[in-house]
Amino acid sequence: MMKQNRRAQRILAAFYGVPQHAIHDPWAGKPPLPADSIMEVLLEKHRIGKPRTEEVIMEHWSHLVGSVAAHRCSPHRIDPAGVLHVVVANPILRRELLFQKRQILARLSSLQGCESIREISFQAG
Repeated sequence: MMKQNRRAQRILAAFYGVPQHAIHDPWAGKPPLPADSIMEVLLEKHRIGKPRTEEVIMEHWSHLVGSVAAHRCSPHRIDPAGVLHVVVANPILRRELLFQKRQILARLSSLQGCESIREISFQAG
């Protein structure tokens, strides 16, 4: 079976013009991994069974920004760069939250699952 797969790979490589030395199977000659170790890696990598970052933020929102501000602003999204975008009801509240930005980030970093958030962006809307 393996020889047939390698043969098919060589034929496809020749068809697409890929050099023969570029065909490399990183698992060739290695013993198969046990299923339980693969499952552990997948569960950790995809955070299966753990609360999502968005859920943690929403659960602790009034603690993060304060009970008064929590009713007048809300988290909008988290971008891939680790920036939490927050929509704020008015420019005055936006300015107040900008003054508290360091404290909010410190509270965020103390929450489990929110370590990836590096910055906060407040947008009046």
